[in-house]
Amino acid sequence: MDITIIGAGNMGRGISTRMLEGGNNVTLIDSEAEDARALAAELQEVAPSGSTVSTGEGTLSGDIVILAVPYQALTSVLDEYGDQFDGKIVVDITNPVDFETMDPLVKPGTSAAEEVAAAAPESARVLKAFNTPFAGTLVEGEVLGQPLDVLIAGDDAEAKSTLAKLVKAGGMRPIDAGPLRWARQLEALGLLHMALQSTLGSEFGSAVKFVE
Repeated sequence: MDITIIGAGNMGRGISTRMLEGGNNVTLIDSEAEDARALAAELQEVAPSGSTVSTGEGTLSGDIVILAVPYQALTSVLDEYGDQFDGKIVVDITNPVDFETMDPLVKPGTSAAEEVAAAAPESARVLKAFNTPFAGTLVEGEVLGQPLDVLIAGDDAEAKSTLAKLVKAGGMRPIDAGPLRWARQLEALGLLHMALQSTLGSEFGSAVKFVE
């Protein structure tokens, strides 16, 4: 499958690695085009046979777009690319957090993912996912031999199923986390996971795991 990832930072690297591992093709877009080109070249060297990494500018390709950018960058991303979300699966991974105070940046009763859905074309199928794993653990796809759990919230069952298959193909475990409004709980969990790093002393190497 062809996947566009907007953002060539650490999360872009981690998610791209998992998507390539699943045999998909990734197009990287970043406001700093050189960063996208450098990451694409690096990832292509280690990508499994049959998976490709390319860069793009201006035009989104494929049926899935993953927003691997900080919450504060969402407005500019939506301004530039929002019209192209028409009919696509759009995955918001952001955690709307003030990293100095560790306070939420969204108003009570909403979430970053719901803000994306409100700004995107009505035909866009917006999902919340990848906001609880950390970038370094996504590169590996596991912590202490346990596959990462990827919680997926959204209102479109087909879109969630498509993303779940990609997550599983990338060596992780997808978990249906309910409707898009439950992205509020996922974002709260992401904040808690980050806030606990000093307590745990895990240096962002831990993972949220559900044991059955």
